[in-house]
Amino acid sequence: MRIVAVSDTHLFHDEFVMPPGDIFVHAGDMCRAGDLDELARAASWIRGLPYRHKVMGQWFRGTSRWRGTRRSRADTRPSTWRAAQTALSR
Repeated sequence: MRIVAVSDTHLFHDEFVMPPGDIFVHAGDMCRAGDLDELARAASWIRGLPYRHKVMGQWFRGTSRWRGTRRSRADTRPSTWRAAQTALSR
C-alpha cells in the first residue's frame, strides 16, 4: 500500500505531478483565503485524482479561539460541511 501525502498546496495543484498510490492525504491548507469557492476548486482537483481513498483536512476563513485551540467558525456550521461534502462527492 502506498500513501501519497501533501499539504499547503494553496491552489497551486495544477503545478504538481502526483505519484501513483493507493491513499491520498491532504493535511490542510489547500486554499488561500479559505472560502467555499476555493474549497470547490480544490475539491474538483481532488475528485479527479486516481487514488482509491482520499483524506482531507482544511481550515476555513474566520478562525477564532475555541477552548484553547485554533478552530474555524465555519467548522461549526453544518452548511459548511455539507458544501464541502457535496463538492467532494460530485
